[in-house]
Amino acid sequence: MKKIYIFDAILAITFMFSVYQLYHIWEAYYGGYDYIWAVSHSHEFRPFVYRMLVPLLSRILEYSTGIKSENWLTPLVLVSSIGLYFALKELFIYHGKEEKVASIFSFLSCEAFLFTLIAYPKVYDIPTALGFTLALLLIQKGNHTGYLILFPIMTLNRETTFLMTLFWMVISIGRMSNWKFVFLTMYQVVVYIAIRFILMATFAYLPGELAQWNLRDNFLSYIEYPLLTAFLLIYFTILFHVVLKGMSTETAFITIAFFVIFPIQLVLYFTLGMSWELRVFAESVPTISVLFFSGIENIYRDKIPNRWKFFRMNARENVISD
Repeated sequence: MKKIYIFDAILAITFMFSVYQLYHIWEAYYGGYDYIWAVSHSHEFRPFVYRMLVPLLSRILEYSTGIKSENWLTPLVLVSSIGLYFALKELFIYHGKEEKVASIFSFLSCEAFLFTLIAYPKVYDIPTALGFTLALLLIQKGNHTGYLILFPIMTLNRETTFLMTLFWMVISIGRMSNWKFVFLTMYQVVVYIAIRFILMATFAYLPGELAQWNLRDNFLSYIEYPLLTAFLLIYFTILFHVVLKGMSTETAFITIAFFVIFPIQLVLYFTLGMSWELRVFAESVPTISVLFFSGIENIYRDKIPNRWKFFRMNARENVISD
């Protein structure tokens, strides 16, 4: 047991040091201290300023300690990176992986996710992946209270929590009374709308827009850089191929989450994201990670399960009722 703790500590700290390199990207390409100050004081352009969790925590820590908020941004991201490592590990264990294997898969998933952050990294990217991983764990364990507490925190970090609400509805309907289902759904809807309205009203004076429509620019960019476009297509083709191999009754819960969340993200990526901005798939990190490494295992064993036998009832059997 002591060995696995040391092993986890080494992997988590290694990933944390990898994440620290994001600071140098912000320093070299984003304007250095001026950018970090603008983020910590919520002076970014809209819609980026709406992602409030990390800046808000940095200002709370400034108030508590007297240390300037801009000096807390990087430590907060580093702490969230350690949280992501352990949360992903727990998710792997929950889906049948041995502890040491789960540690290795979690570390590789984290490092692969970090690679996608090289272009346009933001302070809320790793907390987003962490929040969605924790949400999946809480939902699968039947801890609705924990998930509902986490939900507004996640919404403060990024507005994509409506994806988790959709998944929660799919996986929860029929597992509780109709009144409870409607009440908990409305709770998420009201909390989401309230937080979004407050943030939009608070930062209405800042330049920018509610969302950036980039479909035309992305299309032109794909045409202008055919080699990068080909690389992107090969990347997604290989990823999808392996992910599909990982779909089975054992990964039914994660499979449902993938099919609810990822297709919507793909549409948002092409319409509102930037052409090479793969970091926008942070919400799918937990689902892709579990399915990808399950697929690798299945390919290695040359024993591919029938990936289409993952229907909703199978997924729901893996969820602990409250």
